[in-house]
Amino acid sequence: MIAEQTENTPSTPPNGRSFYGRVDLFTWIQQNLEQKSPTQPIVIYGPPRIGKTAVLHQILNGKYGRDIVPVYINFENLLHESLSIFLGDLAKTAVLALQTAGYDLELPQSTDFVINPYKAFSQQFLLPTLEQLGQRKLLLLCDNLNLLLNTEVDGSFEPQTFEAFYRLIHAQPRAYTLFTLNYPVTTEQTDLLTLINNIPRYQLL
Repeated sequence: MIAEQTENTPSTPPNGRSFYGRVDLFTWIQQNLEQKSPTQPIVIYGPPRIGKTAVLHQILNGKYGRDIVPVYINFENLLHESLSIFLGDLAKTAVLALQTAGYDLELPQSTDFVINPYKAFSQQFLLPTLEQLGQRKLLLLCDNLNLLLNTEVDGSFEPQTFEAFYRLIHAQPRAYTLFTLNYPVTTEQTDLLTLINNIPRYQLL
Protein backbone atom coordinates (compact mmCIF):
# COMPACT_ATOMS: atom_id res chain seq x y z
CA MET A 1 0.00 0.00 0.00
CA ILE A 2 1.52 3.32 -1.06
CA ALA A 3 1.62 6.16 1.41
CA GLU A 4 0.90 8.82 -1.18
CA GLN A 5 -0.15 12.42 -0.71
CA THR A 6 -0.79 15.33 -3.04
CA GLU A 7 -0.15 19.03 -2.57
CA ASN A 8 -1.12 21.90 -4.81
CA THR A 9 1.22 24.86 -5.12
CA PRO A 10 0.73 28.38 -6.53
CA SER A 11 0.85 28.42 -10.34
CA THR A 12 3.38 31.28 -10.38
CA PRO A 13 5.45 31.11 -7.18
CA PRO A 14 7.53 34.23 -6.43
CA ASN A 15 11.14 33.77 -7.61
CA GLY A 16 10.27 30.17 -8.45
CA ARG A 17 10.98 29.09 -4.88
CA SER A 18 7.78 29.64 -2.95
CA PHE A 19 7.08 27.45 0.07
CA TYR A 20 3.57 28.76 0.49
CA GLY A 21 1.20 25.96 1.40
CA ARG A 22 3.95 23.37 1.92
CA VAL A 23 3.59 22.84 5.64
CA ASP A 24 2.01 19.45 5.00
CA LEU A 25 4.92 18.42 2.78
CA PHE A 26 7.59 19.27 5.35
CA THR A 27 5.53 17.62 8.10
CA TRP A 28 5.26 14.47 5.97
CA ILE A 29 9.03 14.42 5.43
CA GLN A 30 9.69 14.94 9.15
CA GLN A 31 7.37 12.09 10.08
CA ASN A 32 9.35 9.78 7.83
CA LEU A 33 12.63 11.00 9.31
CA GLU A 34 11.35 10.16 12.79
CA GLN A 35 11.13 6.47 11.93
CA LYS A 36 13.94 4.66 13.73
CA SER A 37 14.71 2.08 11.05
CA PRO A 38 13.05 2.93 7.73
CA THR A 39 13.28 0.24 5.10
CA GLN A 40 12.31 2.50 2.22
CA PRO A 41 13.17 5.91 0.82
CA ILE A 42 10.62 8.64 0.26
CA VAL A 43 9.98 10.34 -3.07
CA ILE A 44 8.71 13.80 -4.02
CA TYR A 45 7.40 13.85 -7.57
CA GLY A 46 5.75 16.29 -9.92
CA PRO A 47 6.33 18.26 -13.13
CA PRO A 48 9.67 20.00 -13.78
CA ARG A 49 10.20 23.43 -12.19
CA ILE A 50 7.51 22.93 -9.55
CA GLY A 51 10.02 23.44 -6.71
CA LYS A 52 11.21 19.94 -5.79
CA THR A 53 14.88 20.92 -5.81
CA ALA A 54 14.07 23.99 -3.69
CA VAL A 55 12.59 21.66 -1.06
CA LEU A 56 15.86 19.72 -0.96
CA HIS A 57 17.88 22.89 -0.56
CA GLN A 58 15.75 24.08 2.33
CA ILE A 59 16.45 20.78 4.07
CA LEU A 60 20.14 21.15 3.19
CA ASN A 61 20.11 24.55 4.89
CA GLY A 62 19.10 23.04 8.23
CA LYS A 63 15.31 22.70 8.07
CA TYR A 64 15.32 19.77 10.51
CA GLY A 65 18.08 20.80 12.89
CA ARG A 66 21.48 19.42 13.85
CA ASP A 67 20.36 15.82 14.37
CA ILE A 68 19.87 15.46 10.60
CA VAL A 69 22.99 15.64 8.41
CA PRO A 70 21.82 16.20 4.81
CA VAL A 71 23.97 15.61 1.74
CA TYR A 72 22.75 16.87 -1.65
CA ILE A 73 23.40 14.72 -4.72
CA ASN A 74 22.23 15.67 -8.21
CA PHE A 75 22.07 12.47 -10.24
CA GLU A 76 22.29 14.48 -13.46
CA ASN A 77 25.80 15.60 -12.49
CA LEU A 78 27.10 12.05 -11.91
CA LEU A 79 28.92 9.85 -14.39
CA HIS A 80 26.78 6.90 -15.39
CA GLU A 81 28.64 4.86 -17.99
CA SER A 82 28.36 1.87 -15.66
CA LEU A 83 27.06 1.08 -12.19
CA SER A 84 30.57 1.00 -10.71
CA ILE A 85 31.37 4.44 -12.17
CA PHE A 86 28.00 5.82 -11.03
CA LEU A 87 28.28 4.60 -7.42
CA GLY A 88 31.93 5.60 -7.24
CA ASP A 89 31.14 9.12 -8.42
CA LEU A 90 28.18 9.32 -6.03
CA ALA A 91 30.33 8.27 -3.07
CA LYS A 92 33.08 10.73 -4.04
CA THR A 93 30.56 13.58 -4.42
CA ALA A 94 29.05 12.83 -1.01
CA VAL A 95 32.42 12.57 0.71
CA LEU A 96 33.58 15.89 -0.78
CA ALA A 97 30.40 17.56 0.50
CA LEU A 98 30.94 16.14 3.98
CA GLN A 99 34.62 17.14 3.94
CA THR A 100 33.53 20.69 3.15
CA ALA A 101 31.19 20.50 6.14
CA GLY A 102 34.14 19.56 8.36
CA TYR A 103 34.01 15.75 8.48
CA ASP A 104 37.25 13.76 8.29
CA LEU A 105 36.56 11.21 5.58
CA GLU A 106 38.85 9.67 2.99
CA LEU A 107 38.01 9.80 -0.69
CA PRO A 108 36.81 6.46 -2.08
CA GLN A 109 39.13 4.31 -4.20
CA SER A 110 37.59 3.89 -7.63
CA THR A 111 39.28 0.53 -8.31
CA ASP A 112 37.29 -1.10 -5.48
CA PHE A 113 34.03 -0.06 -7.13
CA VAL A 114 34.98 -1.99 -10.28
CA ILE A 115 35.30 -5.20 -8.26
CA ASN A 116 32.12 -4.83 -6.19
CA PRO A 117 30.33 -1.46 -6.48
CA TYR A 118 27.76 -2.05 -3.73
CA LYS A 119 30.30 -3.36 -1.23
CA ALA A 120 32.69 -0.49 -2.02
CA PHE A 121 29.91 2.08 -1.60
CA SER A 122 29.04 0.66 1.80
CA GLN A 123 32.59 0.22 3.10
CA GLN A 124 34.17 3.37 1.67
CA PHE A 125 31.33 5.82 2.17
CA LEU A 126 28.29 4.67 4.08
CA LEU A 127 29.81 2.93 7.10
CA PRO A 128 32.65 5.43 7.75
CA THR A 129 30.19 8.32 7.47
CA LEU A 130 27.68 6.83 9.89
CA GLU A 131 30.47 6.08 12.35
CA GLN A 132 31.51 9.73 12.36
CA LEU A 133 27.95 10.99 12.73
CA GLY A 134 27.40 9.07 15.97
CA GLN A 135 23.70 9.25 16.85
CA ARG A 136 22.89 11.78 14.13
CA LYS A 137 21.07 10.71 10.99
CA LEU A 138 22.50 10.76 7.48
CA LEU A 139 20.01 12.01 4.91
CA LEU A 140 20.91 11.66 1.24
CA LEU A 141 18.96 14.22 -0.81
CA CYS A 142 18.99 12.69 -4.28
CA ASP A 143 17.75 15.00 -7.03
CA ASN A 144 16.56 13.83 -10.46
CA LEU A 145 15.82 10.17 -9.82
CA ASN A 146 14.75 10.02 -13.47
CA LEU A 147 18.34 9.50 -14.54
CA LEU A 148 18.74 6.31 -12.47
CA LEU A 149 15.31 4.92 -13.37
CA ASN A 150 15.89 5.59 -17.06
CA THR A 151 19.09 3.50 -16.98
CA GLU A 152 16.90 0.58 -15.90
CA VAL A 153 14.29 1.28 -18.58
CA ASP A 154 16.83 1.51 -21.41
CA GLY A 155 18.87 -1.46 -20.18
CA SER A 156 22.07 0.43 -19.29
CA PHE A 157 21.78 -0.80 -15.68
CA GLU A 158 20.29 -4.05 -14.44
CA PRO A 159 16.59 -4.12 -13.47
CA GLN A 160 15.99 -3.33 -9.79
CA THR A 161 19.20 -1.27 -9.57
CA PHE A 162 17.34 1.50 -7.77
CA GLU A 163 15.85 -0.97 -5.30
CA ALA A 164 19.24 -2.57 -4.65
CA PHE A 165 20.75 0.88 -4.10
CA TYR A 166 18.23 2.10 -1.54
CA ARG A 167 18.09 -1.27 0.25
CA LEU A 168 21.86 -1.09 0.68
CA ILE A 169 21.50 2.30 2.37
CA HIS A 170 18.44 1.50 4.45
CA ALA A 171 20.03 -1.67 5.82
CA GLN A 172 21.98 0.69 8.07
CA PRO A 173 20.39 2.36 11.11
CA ARG A 174 20.28 6.15 10.88
CA ALA A 175 20.56 6.20 7.06
CA TYR A 176 17.72 7.91 5.20
CA THR A 177 17.07 8.89 1.58
CA LEU A 178 14.81 11.42 -0.12
CA PHE A 179 14.50 11.43 -3.92
CA THR A 180 12.89 13.81 -6.40
CA LEU A 181 11.31 12.58 -9.62
CA ASN A 182 10.15 14.63 -12.60
CA TYR A 183 6.83 13.13 -13.71
CA PRO A 184 5.52 13.05 -16.30
CA VAL A 185 8.34 14.09 -18.62
CA THR A 186 7.34 12.44 -21.88
CA THR A 187 4.66 10.00 -22.92
CA GLU A 188 7.30 7.29 -23.22
CA GLN A 189 8.25 7.72 -19.56
CA THR A 190 4.80 7.46 -18.03
CA ASP A 191 5.70 3.99 -16.72
CA LEU A 192 8.34 5.41 -14.37
CA LEU A 193 5.94 5.44 -11.41
CA THR A 194 5.64 1.67 -11.65
CA LEU A 195 9.30 1.46 -10.63
CA ILE A 196 8.50 3.17 -7.32
CA ASN A 197 5.10 1.56 -6.90
CA ASN A 198 5.57 0.50 -3.26
CA ILE A 199 7.51 3.54 -2.06
CA PRO A 200 5.96 6.34 0.04
CA ARG A 201 5.69 9.37 -2.22
CA TYR A 202 4.34 12.90 -2.24
CA GLN A 203 3.02 14.62 -5.35
CA LEU A 204 3.51 18.31 -6.02
CA LEU A 205 1.15 19.90 -8.54
